[in-house]
Amino acid sequence: MAQLQSGLPFWYLVTSSAIIASGSQPVNLTLDAETDFRWVGTLGRCSLDAVANIRPNNFSVQMSISGGGQNFSSGQVPQSLFCGVAENPFWLPSPIVMQARTILTFNIVNLDSGNANTVTLALFGYKIPRSV
Repeated sequence: MAQLQSGLPFWYLVTSSAIIASGSQPVNLTLDAETDFRWVGTLGRCSLDAVANIRPNNFSVQMSISGGGQNFSSGQVPQSLFCGVAENPFWLPSPIVMQARTILTFNIVNLDSGNANTVTLALFGYKIPRSV
């Protein structure tokens, strides 16, 4: 039986607890042990996003990837550049394939100096069956 080239569509959700005004919080995500993941895009929102704002900028994210032979760390990236909204998702310029059990760490910074903020990120892509 032929394998699907793209794999099974899948979403990984990352949600912070309430981050105090101007505070930060690390949030870890460990990918499933059975499949690799081809990450193609990101959506994100937070409790401070206004419905009318097409490109909100209420938080920033610093991301690290470790495990599976990959080590990567980004600088702090604003919400408006790291993730899109449902009507306009952020597509990666090129998919990132991560091996099973890879650990992603997101250090989320609340850019609002007066209010607490809860952030949800959705990484979308495809689960890829592992070769035996």
